Amino acid sequence: MANWERADMGKRSDEKQSITNPRVRDALSQLGVFERNLASNTGFANHLWKEWGYTLEDQISGVWLDLVHPDDLERVRIAYQRLLDGKTTRFDQEYRIRTRKGEWRWVRSSGRVVSTRPDGGPSDYIGADVDITELKEAEESLARAKVHAERKAQEAETLRTAGAIVASSLEIDRIMELVLQQALQVVPYDTASVQLWKDDVLEIVGGTGWGNLEEIIGTTFPIPGNNPNTEVIMEKRPVRIGNVGKIYEGFRHMPHPPTKSWMGIPLIAHADVIGLLALDSAREDFFTADHLRLATSFADHVAMALNNARLYEESRRLAMIDSLTDTSTRRAFFLQAERVFEHALRYERELSVWMMDIDHFKRVNDYYGHSRGDDVLRLLADATRATLRKTDIICRYGGEEFVVVLPETDRSRALTIAERLRTQVSGMQMPGIDQRITVSIGVSSLNHSADLRLEEVIERADKALYRAKDLGRNRTEEI
Repeated sequence: MANWERADMGKRSDEKQSITNPRVRDALSQLGVFERNLASNTGFANHLWKEWGYTLEDQISGVWLDLVHPDDLERVRIAYQRLLDGKTTRFDQEYRIRTRKGEWRWVRSSGRVVSTRPDGGPSDYIGADVDITELKEAEESLARAKVHAERKAQEAETLRTAGAIVASSLEIDRIMELVLQQALQVVPYDTASVQLWKDDVLEIVGGTGWGNLEEIIGTTFPIPGNNPNTEVIMEKRPVRIGNVGKIYEGFRHMPHPPTKSWMGIPLIAHADVIGLLALDSAREDFFTADHLRLATSFADHVAMALNNARLYEESRRLAMIDSLTDTSTRRAFFLQAERVFEHALRYERELSVWMMDIDHFKRVNDYYGHSRGDDVLRLLADATRATLRKTDIICRYGGEEFVVVLPETDRSRALTIAERLRTQVSGMQMPGIDQRITVSIGVSSLNHSADLRLEEVIERADKALYRAKDLGRNRTEEI
């Protein structure tokens, strides 16, 4: 026998001796190594197998497959069967295994066949197990955190987009429409309404989802009252109810679709409650805590948009309406009157203009005071509105002077109406004023062949007014 053959036999003998050495086996076991001899049913288990409460006999008998988690079992069984069938010499799987205490531990098991039977099947198999439970838990925690972060980011983007869309308009009606559209992007619902609070009453001013919306709009809720809306308004907090009909009888007879789950979120602007956003579902216990959280965040955008629109409308009203007489300001007058004038000019329609002034108004202010003078201005404005049509435009032009545009009105008709008003005013009794109040009125009409600007018609009416004053006041003149 050659020297190299003797040396190789000696080496294999040393290896066999070393693998059967108890100290070596114990060291390998502590490192997670195990041996399974499928031919002789011998080997050794690693420390994990022992710590999990199992014996070498459990390992050799193949009971380990019965301990694999059901969700991992099919994958692991197929991989192991390929090893037993001699189709592969390697095994490398991650799976959960149940300890004798009933706990689930993640393990990465890797190994290879080191000897085979004559039929090609595995005889001796050596592997190593690593407990990767903490790693898997960390991965799962990271995955949950990632999903949570992605969901939060998506929610934030949804809320940002919805809020931007809602804030894109300053028109109340348009905002109502946008609010109800965008609320559906934030929280699913069957019906929804926007309710504004004024004078201890909540009124539905916008809604969606009902077949009979015209009956819903204008519905009011007394505050305080026997309704969940009171909780929202009085306590300034969102309210979520799984079956609102069980608590509040009024909801048992709601129009179609019926309301079971209900959420009300206060609309708060600058610490003041201006209303609430109500979301309804026909399903019991439909809304979740997440729904409430998202709806509450969305309501902040809604409240801000509605408050801005309200301020805009108020400032617009102040800019367009004379606060004393409730007639148009000069700015508002020309915006409206120019459109009417252009229409009359283009389509050759009739149009007339008045200029009207209170006679000796300075005497009223000087003798009775400006407060009484204001009363006279208000009463004249009221009398003029009562005489005119809704399509006519009246403006406090300055001081005690008023201008009126009468569309679809020729000179003759304009004079008749002016005379009617002048006569009515001269017969009015002004409370607290003994002085007789009269007005002078100048009338002019559109000349289609000469007039190119509204100001030209107004200037002629102004000249007619001065003629009326020069001729003794309390009269109507035309040019």
